[in-house]
Amino acid sequence: MFNQLKTVCLIFVLGFASVANAALEIVITEGIDGARPIAIVPFKYKGVGPIPEKLSDVIAADLMRSGKFKPIGVNEMPQLPSKDADVDYAAWVNKGVEAILVGEVEQQTDGRYLVRYELVDVIRGQITGGATQMMSNGKLIKNQDHIQEARESVISDTGFRRYAHRISDVIYERLTGERGAFLTKIAYVIVRDDEPKPYQLVVADYDGFNEQVLLRSQEPLMSPAWSPDGTKLAYVTFENRQSQIYMQDLYSGKRELITSHQGINGAPQFSPDGKKLLLVLSKDRNGATEVYMLDLATRKETRLTNHRS
Repeated sequence: MFNQLKTVCLIFVLGFASVANAALEIVITEGIDGARPIAIVPFKYKGVGPIPEKLSDVIAADLMRSGKFKPIGVNEMPQLPSKDADVDYAAWVNKGVEAILVGEVEQQTDGRYLVRYELVDVIRGQITGGATQMMSNGKLIKNQDHIQEARESVISDTGFRRYAHRISDVIYERLTGERGAFLTKIAYVIVRDDEPKPYQLVVADYDGFNEQVLLRSQEPLMSPAWSPDGTKLAYVTFENRQSQIYMQDLYSGKRELITSHQGINGAPQFSPDGKKLLLVLSKDRNGATEVYMLDLATRKETRLTNHRS
């Protein structure tokens, strides 16, 4: 079992060798049939100097990668509004779009930016003319039920990409009823042969941006596994000329040795509550590869399988 896992992991590692000195790039060329047309209008910028990052580009790419949405290109947009009041609902409906995102970014002081955005149902907006009336406490009030989301937030000049992913999550959940996962992090091992410590454990955004190297080693690293709360990684290292399992805190950088038995120490996986680790070990006298459950608090190892050597 472990040999199979090791082979898969090595193939995975070697596959990244060709992208040395480059950020991981994940490209999805096709979505599922029937992806929903949507428009992510470039946000209006009110500020001095260039905007740190274009939110609309990141959001459109997120939604396209989900396979459930088909953002139209800027050159196909009938207009470039920055708020609902400027939206020509009929023009968007004629383009076959069902919802659009509009917004603006306003530069503040000390590297801060105010971001406002609205998710607009243009079909509903065309039907209602952008406003309906309803009774509340015996009074007739105006209701803009075609605006599905309207939010604003102040972000730093380094927080644009992360906030764009957050907006993508909001849109995805509002239009599908399912939680988005665009703020997800991924962990992988990359080999950069031109560096003194070529084996590197890396964490990045789900799309490969904001890459951070957690560990560099002269010996192979493999099998990174996330804790359920996303704060730790367990992984296999051969730094001491044998396989060992370590756990590392992503925020403090603290490393903790978990197992270092003779033979195989591999394939760590956290339990759903994060209190235990599933491991593959060959520590027994007969050398058989077995699956164990390790209690992280007590360090008690419980054997779960029983195979012949």
